This record gives sequence, structure tokens and C-alpha cells, in this order.
Amino acid sequence: MNPTTLSNLSADTTKIPAEVLKEIEIFEGEVARLKRGEITADQFKPFRLQHGIYGQRQPGVQMVRVKLPQGRLDPTQLRRLADLAETYGSGICHLSTRQNIQMHFAKIENVSIMMRLMAEVGLTTREACADTVRNVTACPMAGISPTEVVDVTPYGLAITQHFLRNPICQKLPRKFKIALEGCTDQDHAATTIHDIGITARKQDGRLGFRIVVGGGLGSTPRIANVLAEFAPPEDLVAICEAVIRVFDRHGQRQNRYKARLKFLIEKIGFEKFYLLWKTEIDLIKSQNGHYTLPAVQEIPLKQPAAPRAWDREKATGPFAAWLKYNVMPQKQPGFHLVTIKVPLGDLKSAQVRSVADVCERFSDGYIRVSVQQNFAMRWVHEADLPAVHEALMEIGLAEAGAERIENIVACPGTDTCGLSLTSSKGLARTLAGLFTPGDPVNDDLDGMTLKISGCQNACAQHQLASIGFHGVGKKIGRHTAPFYELHLGGSNTRIGPMIVKIPAKQAPEAVRHLLKWYREGRLNGESFENFAARMGKGKLKESMMEGFLFEADQELHLAGVMAEKGQTGHAVNKAYRAIVAAAKGLLVLEGIDSSIDAEILFKAETLLVGKEILPRVFSRLTDQVKDLGPKSPMIEFTREKIAYAKSFVEASHAAFDKHGRALKPRKTHAAEALEGGERPATETPAKTAPAVRLDLSGVACPINYVKTKLKLEELEIGQCLEVILDEGEPIRNVPKSLQGDGQKILAQEKVDAEHYRLLVEKVT
Repeated sequence: MNPTTLSNLSADTTKIPAEVLKEIEIFEGEVARLKRGEITADQFKPFRLQHGIYGQRQPGVQMVRVKLPQGRLDPTQLRRLADLAETYGSGICHLSTRQNIQMHFAKIENVSIMMRLMAEVGLTTREACADTVRNVTACPMAGISPTEVVDVTPYGLAITQHFLRNPICQKLPRKFKIALEGCTDQDHAATTIHDIGITARKQDGRLGFRIVVGGGLGSTPRIANVLAEFAPPEDLVAICEAVIRVFDRHGQRQNRYKARLKFLIEKIGFEKFYLLWKTEIDLIKSQNGHYTLPAVQEIPLKQPAAPRAWDREKATGPFAAWLKYNVMPQKQPGFHLVTIKVPLGDLKSAQVRSVADVCERFSDGYIRVSVQQNFAMRWVHEADLPAVHEALMEIGLAEAGAERIENIVACPGTDTCGLSLTSSKGLARTLAGLFTPGDPVNDDLDGMTLKISGCQNACAQHQLASIGFHGVGKKIGRHTAPFYELHLGGSNTRIGPMIVKIPAKQAPEAVRHLLKWYREGRLNGESFENFAARMGKGKLKESMMEGFLFEADQELHLAGVMAEKGQTGHAVNKAYRAIVAAAKGLLVLEGIDSSIDAEILFKAETLLVGKEILPRVFSRLTDQVKDLGPKSPMIEFTREKIAYAKSFVEASHAAFDKHGRALKPRKTHAAEALEGGERPATETPAKTAPAVRLDLSGVACPINYVKTKLKLEELEIGQCLEVILDEGEPIRNVPKSLQGDGQKILAQEKVDAEHYRLLVEKVT
């Protein structure tokens, strides 16, 4: 089809179901009412979203989200989407982490035309957005994985067909997401963070499914509860409908921020939720019986048209890297899954058409969108791999490194999304420069992922990444600057905790530091996920804030921003704070902790310079920085102060790189005794074993209380914190302050002549 004539083409309506045609006509009518001013944009919004049409940051244009059950597409559908994007959108098709395809910059008056042309080839936007059952996702290797229990494709299609346009789920309290997984070795579909997660299992030779409910990401991430360990296949659709009915009847509708299923379960408790669900499923099964699975269209497999002999072991260069990282053997002998790496999930229309050609020529006639924003092309014969690589090279899609750390996942961010706070794609492009695609030097980072969301809504699933970023804004004087919250140690089955907030410009340096620290500190091939769990949130934060001197970098960055905005007084103060932060970071590693600026600067002069940890040029540090100038100093004065601060921060970084290990403080006798299990014979051990230890020996009041309180904020309700405190004021004051906060003191014991052990349970 020539895309230039598409706008003049009328869809063949005989190929479109009558109910779908009627639905599009109604949408067209509502758009006309909007244009005539009979309804407002706010009144039109819920209807628009229900049909998969999302607003953009740019006024007057829309994002069209195409719902692709389990990410499945055939070549005809690919070509149609390419034509639509080129004719009515920006010419770009974006692959999403929920296996959809999105087209941007569409005018609302053209959307109904796009809907008809999509419906003609079996595609729809219906319920791709809004408070409905969203696209049902699944493992992209379903049907071909060597480790799968069963092909979950027909089960996913059954669930999709049952809920699409189903009256019971057209106005739920909030959006609802379902995912299926058939593999036993990995949860490729991330079922544990969905409203319903379904995983195939076998028990005594019988097929069944493990069902989990109430997972989710966003500002309050949550791993799902187990609803059923082994449910029969014939009950699968009924199980899902019963969960949705409970959610519809009991979910929160007043506050959208507390309206997901996870909040309902949290509010009423899982036991009560289970009883409500059991009542519903018993009723459904008594009325409807069992559901039958839809047939999955099978395309006859093609043998290679012109097979040629080639020796895999002799492959070199880009082809060898592509074979190593982008090609996986299927369970069917002689066939392979080829992952087409799509940088940032964006494809030009011409590339989409070419992918359709490659798919039609070399695969079974279907391709799938993966949750990593790539294309998964299956059923590629071994003999065709060289030809497939050549074809992908011609269209710029043969880059190696699929599903590796350099395969960075990012949401559209501020490019188009009105909710985004940062340019996630911009950061992804910068971070991509840290890795050479398919470079074996990164083989030791196997399994690591890097994901970036522009806001807390987690469209890029940043909390499931080894290294994840999500965009936030931070007030800097009268302006808001882009920052990222850094999450570490996540996976498809584990939420990566937020560690620290950093300026957007510091994100690449953060990644460099983390990879260096991981490579130097891991144990016997330890994965990054296990490394992060072993380190714990406290050590991860300490590494980022002290070892990497992030606070100083942040203050210096803000000084530059304020100077550019003409806020010279604030800029000078930020330069001063950068020096204090950098000095404090090095002093903490030396075993000295102080919150008094004058003491920090004096110690930096006498100790750090005296021991030649810092250059002698900073021997008069206090004199150099104490003059902050007038309220609004001249720009020349401001630049001098910033330049001095920059030189000090750079010197501090160099000092850490050179002396970091030698500077790390030794444990106090009290801490060593506790870690070794020593206790005075006269003392009674605590009843509850602590989960976390905090050594505050030598830390005076009220800093010891503040640090204890901050550490408790990192813990979950019910976790315990063991604190080492000095005798005297610390052991007298800190317990009283914590009790005043509502925390529970479980034990208070003397460790040695100078130190006490305090055991606190987090209650609030």
C-alpha cells in the first residue's frame, strides 16, 4: 500500500464486526460534539481514554495506543500501523513495556479513520487506556521456550476476548493489568507486579496455574499476594472475573491515588479479600460453567527458501556478537528466537514495513513486542540466520546486545507525555554512550537491566531494574530542576528500593560508580540483585552519598544553575555548601562525623590537608570560604567562589579514588563485639532478633536521635533496629525520643563500659 494514498482510502467495512463499526461511529459522533462545543474536553476525556486515545504534552494532538494481546502482530498489521503513523502521526511507532504500540501527534478528527483502518486488519485501541482491563501481556517466548510448562498464548487470548468490551469492567475504580508466564526459570512477564499474575505449573502430571493478585508499581510498589497455588485451566477466566468483580464493588473511587487493587487488599486485609473472591467465583461457576479456549491460528512453518551452509564458529565481528546476544535456540530443534533490538522502542515507519518483510520471509508470520521494548521474531531457521542479519543490517536494526544492560528501557518522558517530569529518553541516550553494543567486556554484567521512567507512574518499570531511575522535580529558588530518584537491585520478582535523589546531570556518573563498585565488591560471580541485597539500603546509600560525594556534586550543580538565573547570593551559598559537603564526606570515611560547619572546615584543613589526603592549596580553607559576600554579590565574585568550590570538590573526588579504601572507618569495639556474637555474661539477650544494626558510638545528641529516626524510615513496619549508643545523654535521651514518636523499645542493654545496645521495633 502506498502510504501517500492512505488518507483517501476507505476501510473495507465487510471485514469489521458490526459492533466495532458502531463503536467507531459513536466515537466519531462524540468528537463532533466536542468540536461543536456541546461537551467540554474534561467531559470527553473518560470516553476518549476508554477508546485508547491519550492526551499529549503538546496541545491539539493525541497519542493512539494500539492494544496488542501478548504483543502479537502479523506482517499485514505491521504495515498498516506503519502507514497510519506516517499518514496521521509523527511517522514513529513506539513499542511499550506492556507490549502495545503507540503512535503520537495524531489529530483527534483523524482518530476514527485510524480506528477503521486498524479494525480492518484485526487491531483495536479499545480499553488500551482508562479504568478498564488493559492489554493482557505474556511471556514473549510462549510456545517456544525450552523451559516452559505450557504455551500460555491461548489462555491469554481467552482472557483478552472475555474482558474486551465486557460491561463488567468498563468503569472500574482504576486500571487493571493481567500478565501470564509459562516458563519455569524466569518470570519474563513480571507477573508479581500485576493486579493478576498467572504462572503455569505442573503437579502430578496435571497442568495448573499459580495465581497472584494485588501487585503494582508506581509511588507505592507492592509484590502480589498468592491467591491460588494450583488452579485448574478451566477455571482461569472465572478466577479473573471474580477478582475483577470484587475490585469493582469494593474498590476506592474517591481518591484515584488509592484506587488500585493493591490498596483494596491492604485496606481490608487479604483474608477478607479472599472470602469475597471465593463467594464471587462460586457464584460465577454455578451460573456459567467452564470457559473454552479460543483456537490459536497456526501458520505452516517455512523451510529456508535457499539454505546455505555456514559455520557458526567462524562468525566474526558484528554478526558474531548478534548471534551471541540476540539469538536464542527454541525448544523446537533447528529454529531460533531472534530479538530485534529497538533502541528506546522507537521505529520509523519505513523500518516497521521492513520488519514486516523480514518477518514474512523468515518466520512463522507473527512477531511479538517484548516488555523490553524489542521485537521477538520466532521460528527463524538456523540456515537463515546470516540472511536475517543481513536484512536487519540494511534497515539499521542489527545492533547486538538485546536484553542486556545496554538495552536501556525508557518511557516517552517529556518528549510527549504531559505527566513526565524529566526527559527519560534523553538520559537513556546519554547512558547508552557508556556501553558499546555487544561488547564482551560487559559479559560480567549479564542479567543487569537499566530502566528510566519520567515520573513515578513507572511506565518503564524502573523499580524492576538493576539500576532504575524515575524523574522528579526539585525546587531550586524560584525554579524547578530535573532530578532522578535512584532505585537499585530490582528484578521481575523484586522491587528495587529507592536509595537517593540526584540531579539529572549526575545520573551517568552514578551509573559509572555503581558498576565500578559492583565489579570490585561482588563475591564469586554474585549477581547485582544479590549484591544489592547483601549490601542493604544503608550501605548502598552510604556508597552513593559518602563514597561518591553526591551531596557535594548536587550543591555544586545547583550553584551553577542559580548563577545562570541571576540568583548570585544563593549561588555563593550553594558553592559554600558544596565545600562543606565534600569535606564532611571525606571526614566521615576518616571516622569523624560532625554537623558543625566550622569544625568540618577546621578538620579538613588540619587532618585531610595535614595527612596529604587533600592538596596543600586548601590549607587555608576556612579563610577562603568564610566570605559569602553581600546579599546579591557581583557575578565575578560569584564565579570565583564557584570555581574554588569546583576545585575543592574535584580534589575530594580524586582523594576518594586514591585513598578511599584506607579512609574507611574501622568498626568500634562495641560493634565488633556484637557482630562476633559477644555479650556480657550478666546480660539477657533480646527476645527479638534485630534485622538491621546502626553503630552510633561516638555520635552526640541530638544527631544520634536524628540518624536513628532516618534509619527507621528505611525499615518496614514490624522490623527491628539495633542501635549502639554511648553511655550518658545518648542512652538517656534517644529511647525517650523514640518512644515519644510511637516506636517500641524492646531492649536496652549494656555492651561494655562505654556503650549500650538499644533494640527498637518500628511501629509507625
